[in-house]
Amino acid sequence: GWRSPGDGAACEACPDGTYSGEALDRDFSVCQACPNEHHTTDLASVTSPQCRCRPGYTGPDGGSSCAQCAAGQYKEDPGPGTCQDCPEHTDSPAGSGPLTACLCNQGYTGADGAVCQGCPAGTYKDAAGSAACTLCPEGSYSASVLATSSDVCIPCPYGGLTAPGAELISECFCGPGYYGSSGGACNDCAANNYCSGGVQN
Repeated sequence: GWRSPGDGAACEACPDGTYSGEALDRDFSVCQACPNEHHTTDLASVTSPQCRCRPGYTGPDGGSSCAQCAAGQYKEDPGPGTCQDCPEHTDSPAGSGPLTACLCNQGYTGADGAVCQGCPAGTYKDAAGSAACTLCPEGSYSASVLATSSDVCIPCPYGGLTAPGAELISECFCGPGYYGSSGGACNDCAANNYCSGGVQN
């Protein structure tokens, strides 16, 4: 598990991803590299079976190669274990190690690696990850759930207004200087009248 730099220097532990070998006639100045995508869990490893597949990969200890976990899977431990599927409505890049690599899909929100909740009506989420669903802006509404784009936010007719996150056209109301029923046409406030909150006075 050690190599000698020579010139009387102290021996050094073989670093991660290497091992020394056991043969007495080996080159003591170098450590041997583990096969591709393997690493060693301990410094000063001696034999090739101590070379284990990295997290995110699977295969036999000391084997010639490791298989990459597919997209939508993860594997946290080194060695020959099984790649696990990410939680529902999450995804991960191929070769992912930690569970937290499983991110909520577009249209869903939640902590990385956890169960995700769908974005409700009046909201959307256009990127993967743990960010909150975005409210449709003032003056628009959306009855769509699990929306992945702001395109679902429909402007109120006649320039009507809403609070952010409105779900129904009935939540649209006329702005100052106009009047009309909720979700309906907005009319100019007549001379000698004033209009606030969609009502003519």
